[in-house]
Amino acid sequence: MNGFALDTNIVSAHLRGDAEVGAQIKANTRLYMPVTVLGELYYGAYHTQHRDKQLARIRSFLPLVQTVHHDDEIAERYGKAKARLAELGSMIPENDIWIAATCLVHDLTLASRDAHFEAVEGLRLVRWEPPATAG
Repeated sequence: MNGFALDTNIVSAHLRGDAEVGAQIKANTRLYMPVTVLGELYYGAYHTQHRDKQLARIRSFLPLVQTVHHDDEIAERYGKAKARLAELGSMIPENDIWIAATCLVHDLTLASRDAHFEAVEGLRLVRWEPPATAG
């Protein structure tokens, strides 16, 4: 596929109006979202007092990305990645292993703010960090 897969924290930042992330999204036309990320976004929406507002934001964002669903190849890559992380003693959150496996299978660079993805061998990661604040 080539392009960027968006992690939950990147999509959430965009939905909150983060200008830096918005600029990155506008600058890239090949954007993908692992279905695991979509599930996390829906969980967040259903777990807040502002359910309808959050659901509307998610649904308005969906046309900007292509959702990538799990298949047998992603399941195998998930198992391989999780086993390797366990061997290294570098476990990361379960959903993030699914996100990484999706990126590995589809040759996607993951845009995230989570450094723990660096533990996944072969995963290309770009950190779309918020601008530093003066202080």
